Amino acid sequence: MRQFRRRGLMVTWWPYHAYCAGLARQLDVPARWVHYLGFQRPLVAPLKLPLQLARTAWLLGHERPAVVIVQTPPAYAPVVPVLYAALTGAGVIIDAHSQTFLSPRWRWALPLVRRLARRALAVLVTNEHLAATVRAWGARPIVAVSPPPPPPAPEPPVAPPVGEASAPFTVVFPCAFEPDEPLEAVLAAARQLPDVRFVLTGDAGKRPDFQVAAPPNVELTGYLPRAAFYQRLRAANALLVLTTLEHTILQGALEGMDLGQPLIVSDTALLRAYFPCGAVHVPNTPQGIAAGVRAAQARESTLRTEIRALRAERHAEWEAARAAIAALIDRVWTGSAPARSVEQAAS
Repeated sequence: MRQFRRRGLMVTWWPYHAYCAGLARQLDVPARWVHYLGFQRPLVAPLKLPLQLARTAWLLGHERPAVVIVQTPPAYAPVVPVLYAALTGAGVIIDAHSQTFLSPRWRWALPLVRRLARRALAVLVTNEHLAATVRAWGARPIVAVSPPPPPPAPEPPVAPPVGEASAPFTVVFPCAFEPDEPLEAVLAAARQLPDVRFVLTGDAGKRPDFQVAAPPNVELTGYLPRAAFYQRLRAANALLVLTTLEHTILQGALEGMDLGQPLIVSDTALLRAYFPCGAVHVPNTPQGIAAGVRAAQARESTLRTEIRALRAERHAEWEAARAAIAALIDRVWTGSAPARSVEQAAS
């Protein structure tokens, strides 16, 4: 007989991940962060793997959830949850972020993810393109884009010094300094718009050459605590959120939408479909980004109204997906049906 202590548990192999924190909150399950040694340091990954596998096993044995929600990447994070489910009758839901399918860093591991996905209750993806891939594996996809965690309460604005001219149009780029972000194009666009202030958050230490190459109207904030980060987003006239990858929803764009901020996003098919209004879609070129900033500057008030209306629509879509995920969790928790995977049900 299954004896579970918890309805569900979110397990994420990160120090902290805003999207996963938001997903756990929306599903009313606690989140646990499994992390050792350096973060995103390939040289120490072989040392981290056994530690994180062991920590995950200890967490599941100690907390005994009926359903484990586990993020990929990394691709091997669901291994222990799937074994735990096989031993206890629990269920597993894989929260498969787009990098699982699209990033060259993780593409080699897709055969492993496919085998694990077939033993899961469901695989959460952000769009229909990735859902089709999961269906082809013989697994069950659920298209779900969870709102981010609620931002901290606004802090009092800082008054400008006496006699200071009105603040320039400010664009904030929530940046991870990852290979899919067209960073050089952003700097080149900033050089074309000396009257616009560009603020890049995130760990610029990943790209030390940027501090040398950045023009005077670009500020590199470094990593910001959560409250300070959201304060920067709120103070912006528009958010710039760019990627060279197709089929991926950007966390910064979701945060901007939740704050009701105008967006300037890459002109991919998915982002155009997900943000049909409230956003300017731009090619990842200096000229395209500069033109997009000028368009957002001219239409700031209209974009702000549009994105707030879109926010209500997207939250309603999420609520339908959330209800479907919660029903899967409750089915196992209440024991009303066995926690069978798609693969087991088909056999």
